[in-house]
Amino acid sequence: MAPILDIKIPAELLPTDGRFGAGPSKVRPEQLQALLAKSKNILGTSHRQAPVKNEVAEMRAGLAEMFSIPTGYEVVIGNGGTTAFWEIATFGLIRDRAQFLTFGEFGAKFAKCAILKKKRRMITIFNQRFGKTRQLTSFIGLVYN
Repeated sequence: MAPILDIKIPAELLPTDGRFGAGPSKVRPEQLQALLAKSKNILGTSHRQAPVKNEVAEMRAGLAEMFSIPTGYEVVIGNGGTTAFWEIATFGLIRDRAQFLTFGEFGAKFAKCAILKKKRRMITIFNQRFGKTRQLTSFIGLVYN
């Protein structure tokens, strides 16, 4: 078993806002202005109507270009918080096997979702207390470079 490392984040790297982590995020005034500019065509409109569909298509195309995704890949946009994200990530990122290092509730939920959705796959989870870590462990079926 690999030794457990004691990791501390230097004070100068900590966020100045203090709301770092899960929960509501601070919204910049520029985003509010952009939302206000489009609000008459978007807010209160069905997601099946052209204004919303066009907005989503533009956003997906912009993200695909920004990340230079390969032909045939798609950008998935979900509304629903981390639960929706874990479902998408489990479906799209895990094929046969995965190894998780979990340090709290956020990562543990992803690992749990992987176990529930990929029942016959090789899933290994190493739980660790917050502020502590360990290294991934190579074993038959999982190889790390």
